[in-house]
Amino acid sequence: LVSVDQIANRTIHYDRQREGDYGVTGVPIRPFLEEKFLASCEACFTELIALLEAKGFGPVGSILTGGIARAGTGASLHHKNRAFDLDGIILPDGNWVADTFPQRPHMYLAIEAVLRRHFGTVLSYDYNAAHEDHFHFDDGTAIGFNTMSKSRVQFVQNVIFFVYHFQIGRDGVWGPETSGL
Repeated sequence: LVSVDQIANRTIHYDRQREGDYGVTGVPIRPFLEEKFLASCEACFTELIALLEAKGFGPVGSILTGGIARAGTGASLHHKNRAFDLDGIILPDGNWVADTFPQRPHMYLAIEAVLRRHFGTVLSYDYNAAHEDHFHFDDGTAIGFNTMSKSRVQFVQNVIFFVYHFQIGRDGVWGPETSGL
């Protein structure tokens, strides 16, 4: 395991320690990450930061998290130091926060697309109530599309709905309505 205080040269802040910190600020942390997972995080956040800065959002500051590694021996990949909960990103003109999907779907989907290029498991805003305020990503499944994966199908349905403006259900089920487009 590797202890890090930065990913892609940005500090990592835990934003759930104090009331009012979520999506705004937090305390610097130094989690332990599995080496291969850390390499994927570095590549992902490097790409994500370049995208945000190229699109004019200004220099990216800190990365806000609700949790990365967890103590204990649970079955979650958080316990294996191979999962990350992304709450937000500090930007000079207003932070991007993961619970803003309804207000900023295009930015949210762009961030999700980058995450999906690097991680097989990405759980997002409308996956379930537990993920409405953060992206969970880990390397527990292979990267790539799978019609049996609720989260991957929801991503495609959200792109069809919000980017291409087709009125389609966004239930995460690959059926005739989704496959017919």
